[in-house]
Amino acid sequence: MAANDKLSTTSLISQIVTWVRARIADVTALIPAQASTTNQLADKEYVNSSVATATATFRGTYNLVSDLSLTTSATQEQIASALDTAIIGEDRNDYAFVQVPTADATPTMIARVDRYKYNGSAWAYEYSLNNSGFTATQWAAINSGITNAKVEDIDNKLDTITQAQFEAIFNDW
Repeated sequence: MAANDKLSTTSLISQIVTWVRARIADVTALIPAQASTTNQLADKEYVNSSVATATATFRGTYNLVSDLSLTTSATQEQIASALDTAIIGEDRNDYAFVQVPTADATPTMIARVDRYKYNGSAWAYEYSLNNSGFTATQWAAINSGITNAKVEDIDNKLDTITQAQFEAIFNDW
């Protein structure tokens, strides 16, 4: 091998090493300090997909009888179809609650609450909420029909009533 060939080969190898080191530096600059063999990187598409899967929007609570115009004997499929009509703009993993009354004639007396989830193309039943944690008094309050507006109205009326009016009301009892 001639001396010029050896020098040329050494020069070429040096250029390759310089180029490789520059590329390694470029890649290393992109890796966050937190990355390790136990805390690996994820690509953008995977992260976007994971976030889309985990992201959900609450789309409201609907009464089976008064909001969805169904009967208490409606199937889960009928309820899902009614939700599809009632809810506009749903996205994958969005969810809604459906109050199921004790009877069609008593829509405010709630027997259970079911959760429905949108799978990207249709609503589907997921599960019934565990309401066993409520006492009988709490269920009575839930089913009473009381609202914040009604409580405020009562409070406002009580604030304006005089002692004489109060006594007159209770003397009539």
